Amino acid sequence: GSVGLLLAIPGVAGIQSLMGGRLSYGLTVELDPAVVAYTLLATALAGIGFGILPALRASGASTSTATRSRSSSGRRLSRLGPALIAGQTALAVVILVGAGLLGRTMVALQAVDSGFSPEGALTFRVAPPQEGIERDEAAVILDEVRSRVSKLPGVTSVAAVNRLPMSGAWWGSSWTNRARLGDPPLRAFARVVMPGYSNTLGLPLLEGRFLNSTDDASAEPVAIVSATAAARYWPAGDAVGSTISLNPENPAVPWVRVVGVVGDVEETGLGEGPAATVYTPFRQAVFGHFGDWGMDFILRTEGNLEALAPAAREALGDAVPSLPIFQIGSLEERLAKGLAPPRTLGLLMTLFAAIALFLAAVGVYGSLSYRVAVRTPEIGVRLAMGARPWEMVGGVLGQGLFMASVGLVTGLILAAGATRSVEGFLFGVAPVDPVTYVGIAVLLVGVALLASGIPAWRAARVDPVEPTFYEA
Repeated sequence: GSVGLLLAIPGVAGIQSLMGGRLSYGLTVELDPAVVAYTLLATALAGIGFGILPALRASGASTSTATRSRSSSGRRLSRLGPALIAGQTALAVVILVGAGLLGRTMVALQAVDSGFSPEGALTFRVAPPQEGIERDEAAVILDEVRSRVSKLPGVTSVAAVNRLPMSGAWWGSSWTNRARLGDPPLRAFARVVMPGYSNTLGLPLLEGRFLNSTDDASAEPVAIVSATAAARYWPAGDAVGSTISLNPENPAVPWVRVVGVVGDVEETGLGEGPAATVYTPFRQAVFGHFGDWGMDFILRTEGNLEALAPAAREALGDAVPSLPIFQIGSLEERLAKGLAPPRTLGLLMTLFAAIALFLAAVGVYGSLSYRVAVRTPEIGVRLAMGARPWEMVGGVLGQGLFMASVGLVTGLILAAGATRSVEGFLFGVAPVDPVTYVGIAVLLVGVALLASGIPAWRAARVDPVEPTFYEA
C-alpha cells in the first residue's frame, strides 16, 4: 500500500500531463486525503483478509501432519488460485471493454462534422455592461473592437456572436410563424451576430442571403435560419420570405423576415446533432445575453495564432481600456472542449484497463509458476516415463488459457450489463459492440499465452531425475 501511494504521486502528475489541461468541466486530478485514507484502509483489510485463512490453517496443523498435508494443501490452493485469477481477469475484461467502447466513441466523434471550420481562428469574449448603456451604445463599442482587431497583421476576417457553438449555452427562443399563428410557439437556439459571422465561421449559404452591415436599426428586421430549422418548421421549403416573431408574448416586438438559410452547426456538442437556430443582427436585437451585451469574437487569420492573442489584447487595451477581454484561445481549443468528457473518461478507463490487464497477466504467470513448482515431481516422473516436453508445454498453456477463458466469458457477460452505465458517453457505438468485444477477447488470449509462456518453458526443462528426490 505504501509503495502504491509513492507511485501515485508521479502517477497523478502523469495523468495531468496526459490530459493536457483538457479535463471535463469541474474535474481535477489530485491526491485527495480521503481517497488516500480509504485506499490504505482497503489495502490493509485485503492483506488481513487474504492472509488470515492460511495463518489459521497453519496454526491448527500439528508438526507431524504438516509434511503429509503439504501436497494436499497445494492442491487446495491450486484449486483456489485459478478461481481468483479468473475473477481478476473478469474484472479486467469489464474495464477493457469500457475503455474500448470509449476509444471507439472518440474516433467516431472526431469524424463528426461540426459544421464550421475551426482551423486558423482565434476567439475571445468582451462584455460591455448592459446596465447604463443602450444597445446602440454597446454596438459602437463592439464596432470599435471589430475595427481594431481587423487591422491586426494576418487577420483576414472578423465576426462576433453572443455565444459560440459548443459553448454549452442553452439560450433559446420561443417564436411564432405568422403563417401559423394558431400553432404553439416554436423553439430554436437564438444567436445574435455581427456582420460577416457566417463567412468567418465558414457556414455555407444554402438559400437567400447572409446578414450584412446594412441590417441595422433603421432597416427592415431580418433573420436567417439554420438548415435544421428550415426543414423542421418549413417542410415545404418556403422558409425564405416567411415572417416570424421572436417574442410572440410581446406585441411591441416587430415581426422579422427570414432572408436566408445557412448550414447547420453543432451548437451543444459534438454528437448531439444539429440544432434549429435563428440568427439576428446585433443592431436589431431587442435583448442582451444574461444581463450583458457580451459577444464572442472570431478572428480568422493566416498567421500565427499564438502571436495574435497578445496583439489583440494590446489593440483592445489601447481602444477601450476599461473593457475586459477573456476566454481568449483558438477555436480548435473550443472544439476540443466538446470532447473533454468522453476524452477524460476514456483516458482514465484506458489507464485502469492497462493496470488491470497487467495484474491479470501477473496473476496468470504467478499461478502457473506455483502450479509448475508444486507439480515438479509429477512432471519429472512423466518425463522419465517417456512423456514429451512439448506435452508439458501444452498442458501448462492449456491451464493458462482455461483460467483466461473462464475470466473472459464471465467478464464479457458482466461487461454487457456494466457498460450500460456509460451509455450516455457513447456515440456511434452500441454498449454491446461485437468489434470491441472480439478485439478484447483476442487481446486477452494473447496476453494469457505470453504470461503462460515462461512457466510452460520451465515445465519443459524439468530434470526427469532430480524431482524424484524432492519428497524423500
